[in-house]
Amino acid sequence: MAKSDRKQKAARDGGQQRSGPQDGFPVKVGRDLYLFMAEAGKYNVLPLDDRGAERMDVTLRPSFFYGRRKVALPGDMVRLPEGSAPKTCNVTHTLTVSAEIPKGGADGVLVCIGGDSGGWTLFVRDGRLVYHYNWFDIERYEVTSTERLPAGEVELSLDFRNESDKPGGPASVRLFVDGKPCGDLKLPKQVPGRFSVESLDVGVDKMSPVCKGYPRKQGFAFTGKIHGVTFEFEGPGAEPSLEERHEQALRME
Repeated sequence: MAKSDRKQKAARDGGQQRSGPQDGFPVKVGRDLYLFMAEAGKYNVLPLDDRGAERMDVTLRPSFFYGRRKVALPGDMVRLPEGSAPKTCNVTHTLTVSAEIPKGGADGVLVCIGGDSGGWTLFVRDGRLVYHYNWFDIERYEVTSTERLPAGEVELSLDFRNESDKPGGPASVRLFVDGKPCGDLKLPKQVPGRFSVESLDVGVDKMSPVCKGYPRKQGFAFTGKIHGVTFEFEGPGAEPSLEERHEQALRME
């Protein structure tokens, strides 16, 4: 077939390439599928899991942090996926940040988890400690410390109290600066499951912003120094029942 004839045929076919058994592709695909299944069986990949809602539920798979009463993270930990991070939704816990504030003051994110679709963030704004809770970007709750942060070494913490035995119930939050209470917040409801498919970050909000009120964009990185972060948990917290898990799965299918 002449070159011009091939161009005309390609134009008639819409530019699509066609192949048949004579090209060997079915044989190659069959061989590759056989090799994949052999290797998958060898390395315990099978059975393949095509579930959606169940894989989003982090309580149904192994977790390095699940069951631990105390978790310490370094001051530069970023992009820890929420599914692999300590569970904080519907769980009573305390969070303590060991930080250093320069003489001229500092601002920025201390710790956050989630993103614009849901999550929480603890940050410094205008010299004060701020806790912001994002409920599906529909409702937002926030408390600012009554005291300004002192310069030098400081311990910033929050106490989160889950007040319901069912996921999504109310909770209360109290802020502390060097052990002194300086702000209280009542949450009428919580995100019942995971916040998002984003991450836990220390010192910056790495992905989409949990809070729309950050004075600076692009992560609102903390301008002081964070030595480390410690979570302490009282227990696993409220978990959905089997019926609630089934209902959530049906809604997501």
